[in-house]
Amino acid sequence: MREHEVVSVAPTPDDMRVEETSVGGVPRIAVSPLAGDAVGTIVFVHGGGYIWMTARTHLLVAAALARASGCRCVSVDYRRAPEHPYPAPVEDFVAVHCGLLTAADRPRGHRIVGRRVRRSDLGRHSRRRQ
Repeated sequence: MREHEVVSVAPTPDDMRVEETSVGGVPRIAVSPLAGDAVGTIVFVHGGGYIWMTARTHLLVAAALARASGCRCVSVDYRRAPEHPYPAPVEDFVAVHCGLLTAADRPRGHRIVGRRVRRSDLGRHSRRRQ
């Protein structure tokens, strides 16, 4: 099942800066527009039901959110079941959220996004790879 995640990883969009680090001890990917300063932070929890996909497989969704909002989008690379059953993913999300709230470089404005985004909402950047 997880071998399909590798083939679904998208390249970094040309108009975005991508940083892979950790916050609160949890890996995350931060995506920001190259042009200008971020006006806030979106914490994005990618889909997959806590068992499937990663922050990297949802890079284009994070980039679309950053592009549309002008914010930095922090995509949480939470632990997944079955190796790490619930509530591990939620604990990771809370750790990232708390880590960002106490970070010295925290930008103004803070949003949490966990809604499912349809591919059609993202335009041309969301086409599946064959």
